[in-house]
Amino acid sequence: MLALKRTNKNWLFYLAIFSIVIAVILLIILGDSHVQGSRNISDLPFKLTILLAALVAPVYEEFIFRGLYTSKKVLKIISLILLPVFVLISDSGLLATILLILFGITYLLSQKFELEYLKDISMFLNILLFTSGHYKMEEFIDPSMFYFAFFQFALGAFFIWLIINFGIFKAILSHIIWNSTMMLFMVLGLQYPDEDVNRFENSEITVEWRRVPKFTDQGTFIKNINDDTLIAKNVEARFFYKFLKNPHDLKFKEKNFRLLQTENYMRYNFKVIEKDDKEDAIRDKTIEFLKEEKLIYLFEK
Repeated sequence: MLALKRTNKNWLFYLAIFSIVIAVILLIILGDSHVQGSRNISDLPFKLTILLAALVAPVYEEFIFRGLYTSKKVLKIISLILLPVFVLISDSGLLATILLILFGITYLLSQKFELEYLKDISMFLNILLFTSGHYKMEEFIDPSMFYFAFFQFALGAFFIWLIINFGIFKAILSHIIWNSTMMLFMVLGLQYPDEDVNRFENSEITVEWRRVPKFTDQGTFIKNINDDTLIAKNVEARFFYKFLKNPHDLKFKEKNFRLLQTENYMRYNFKVIEKDDKEDAIRDKTIEFLKEEKLIYLFEK
């Protein structure tokens, strides 16, 4: 606490701590293991996702959203130019656009009149803009995702505080460490998943399925054992869906939708048994199973 007495804008630091606490409480109360939203990255190559999240995003987000709070004029100019461009091309929605306008007005006024309360308001709006830029409007009121916004809000407040007191490169380094830690948890979860056997059954099919480690020497295997039994091993749910839709074109895309996997990059084993003998019906029924169990979903672009 003594160290904080030598730093500026400490309300940002306390706001970040408060937001983290709220986020954790909401995660415990509202958290859903089957979160389905626009921030899903399972339609990107795995290695590219790691690179973008761990290294690229921390750099460009600090320069774009918080370059304005550095002491370097060139970084302020870069941020002033790129921030509105980012918001407008990222399809962040009406809320982000409104926040961008309000932020721009308060920031310019704070620079002109040198009023501390205007600076504080512009920082608060910047944090809200950073948060809204990561989600669509409908996701802010989704109970299963509501807590995510508080985590994002906390990061926005903390990184502004870091830049003001310790410089942008300390903020970038901290951002890299945070994102890399999140990626590490994701990788560990993929390699050491819950491998219990799950069972799905309705009047048409029975499915036994379980998660399997991502990094193995086993290849992907999908085969119709006979007309009423389908086996898939070491497959991502997205890949399995594409195979079921069109085994001859695994690169097809759903028109106007992103095909997403709820558990990013997770691999599974499936055994599907059809209870009747309708021709080719097992594929359609398995697709419905993937959707009903929330293993995949379609997100409108």
